[in-house]
Amino acid sequence: MAYKQLGDYSDCNLSRQWESWWTQLIHERSSNLSNGVLNPINSLFNPPEFSDLGDRQLTNCCKEAWPLFSSWWEMPAGGGSAMAYWESVPNVINIVHKFEQKEGKNVKDFRLHIDLVYTGISERIELRQDYVIMALDIKQLREESWWMQKLRQIG
Repeated sequence: MAYKQLGDYSDCNLSRQWESWWTQLIHERSSNLSNGVLNPINSLFNPPEFSDLGDRQLTNCCKEAWPLFSSWWEMPAGGGSAMAYWESVPNVINIVHKFEQKEGKNVKDFRLHIDLVYTGISERIELRQDYVIMALDIKQLREESWWMQKLRQIG
């Protein structure tokens, strides 16, 4: 695949626009999940046109990056395939069994939504008790103490 240099988007204003969009996105996602909806948020993220982003500079940047991202995501060893691997890293069933043995009780039914992101965060973002955004980080995904604490909260 040929390398393509994206336009110059080092502007501080663009960083602020991106941060604002990201904040809107995660709060919208959290709100939708609390209503039992697990749909993509098309109003805040509308590829490949990105017409709903509003700001021209952010829209242009996303439009320019989209074909490269989309191509990488669809590759046999690209993002889509990698995501399937990362989603299986925390063996939740084994974690629940360990929790039940340790606590001496069965875990009640629970719902925990975890959105995995490739880059941009280093720590978990726990927006609500049942909604977490986590980086693709093997240590975080397998951190048994975090899972046990989370199961105490919700299970």
